[in-house]
Amino acid sequence: NRAQASATNASSVEDEAVVRVTKDTIVTVVDDPQLNVTKLGKNITRGSNTEQATLSAFAGDTLEFVIRTRNNSTVTARNVIVNDLLPSELIYSNRTTSINGTITSDGITSGGINIGTLAPNQEVIIKFNAVVKQTSFLPQGIINTTNTVQVSADNPPTSTTQMIITIPNGPTTI
Repeated sequence: NRAQASATNASSVEDEAVVRVTKDTIVTVVDDPQLNVTKLGKNITRGSNTEQATLSAFAGDTLEFVIRTRNNSTVTARNVIVNDLLPSELIYSNRTTSINGTITSDGITSGGINIGTLAPNQEVIIKFNAVVKQTSFLPQGIINTTNTVQVSADNPPTSTTQMIITIPNGPTTI
């Protein structure tokens, strides 16, 4: 801004002032929640006490599965549903599903269970058991079957992970 003044009985003067006008910009950061899911297991029948990424089992063995779901985001994930798609060679064991050590309703393998909300960096641990079908219900040979877990919520995309389970049945050559 520049101003100038003059008079008949005085010399003219001028001055300048700088006026800065800024506009506040509001930036909204939308952080898409990212759900991380891992699945491990152990063969209880064979005395395994170490969680493993792949399993070997025989007909009739009981397996314990451990699913860890973590919100790797800075925003809360809402309506989190965990669904385990057991392969046809396994049968879910009723009343074995727990969330963070507390028994919960069945449903993990039949549409999934709603674990509610996960705060940023929060992890939930789900455990359940399944039994390998009897020999007469399995094909002969070495069966490599895939177990898939899906985790979804209202806002992030669905996350999945898979576990391979090897089941020898009958006379086989390895």
